[in-house]
Amino acid sequence: MKLTQVVMGIKGMISGSECLDSSRLSSSVAVGVAYLLALESANGLTVLPDVNIELDRLIENEYLGLKMAFWINQLYFFQATGVLLG
Repeated sequence: MKLTQVVMGIKGMISGSECLDSSRLSSSVAVGVAYLLALESANGLTVLPDVNIELDRLIENEYLGLKMAFWINQLYFFQATGVLLG
């Protein structure tokens, strides 16, 4: 995916409760995934999970400077709908 393909932005809000259980998964990864999927949807893009994993890794490691385990990013894109991770 080239950045020139993203021409539409998004407006959004992220909220949650103090007791929100993220099942020990990184909330920054969840936010990165949400932004990526929203931007892709707004621009009519279909991006393969492997590409999204790399994009989210870049957000985590390069932009935010966090050292998240690579497998955490994979969980968000390859988990089955309706399956709880634990």
